[in-house]
Amino acid sequence: MQTKKILSLIALFIVISFPILMLADSGTSLPDVTVTSVFDNIGNWLFYILVALGTIFVLVAAFQFLTAGGNPDAVTRARNTLTYALVGIGLGVLAKGLVAFVQTVLENK
Repeated sequence: MQTKKILSLIALFIVISFPILMLADSGTSLPDVTVTSVFDNIGNWLFYILVALGTIFVLVAAFQFLTAGGNPDAVTRARNTLTYALVGIGLGVLAKGLVAFVQTVLENK
């Protein structure tokens, strides 16, 4: 079963990366890439993924609230899911803002 999952993931990776490889053009030069721009791009992607996951978990919490049916345990579980999702989104926004603030301070020196 584990081997089947690994082979499925490898096949998915190949299917996703194949169109990207086909778009490779050897006739042009690569753009100037700095270490800072690479880390900025990685940070941006992680932030967008965090926001998307946070939104999904907020929707999951809303569904849990709707299907709780007055069950106190289910309501508590939904409340905890919503709390953790909002804390995660809040920490992501705070981290993104802190990075921007530090970059601004360091550039002005």
